[in-house]
Amino acid sequence: MAKAKFNFWKTMTLFFTFVGAAFLLWSMVPSVRESYQNKVANAKTSGTPELGSFLVDKQGRTLYSFKSDKNGQSTCTGECAKNWPPFLALHNGVVDSAILGEVGTLERADKTLQVTYMGKPLYLYAKDLKPGDTTGHGFNKLWEIVKP
Repeated sequence: MAKAKFNFWKTMTLFFTFVGAAFLLWSMVPSVRESYQNKVANAKTSGTPELGSFLVDKQGRTLYSFKSDKNGQSTCTGECAKNWPPFLALHNGVVDSAILGEVGTLERADKTLQVTYMGKPLYLYAKDLKPGDTTGHGFNKLWEIVKP
């Protein structure tokens, strides 16, 4: 039986064809991933013509940030937290990570985990009665909807 002869140029051609195909596939992946992320993100955002797009929880309730919160810590406790319940990981799930890459949690004084977006603690507003309500936006110039 004859031994197969190694062909350097044929091997190199196959190698570079493989590398080229892999690079082409790799370059296409971000656009596919972004398309998927946009579809997922749309399930976790809402919007109005006046306010544009904003984050909501899985029930469609608007998420807010509190301008008095500093350094990623929640300062809304007691009576404040009754009107502005913290968006807790345990009760509400976590905002879909496809929106951001900037979702996290912080531990509150009562040991619950509050969801954060870009380091800002997230809250709901007790007077928002139905999904998509934004009645807390601009309240006392301290509360605002959270934009993705």
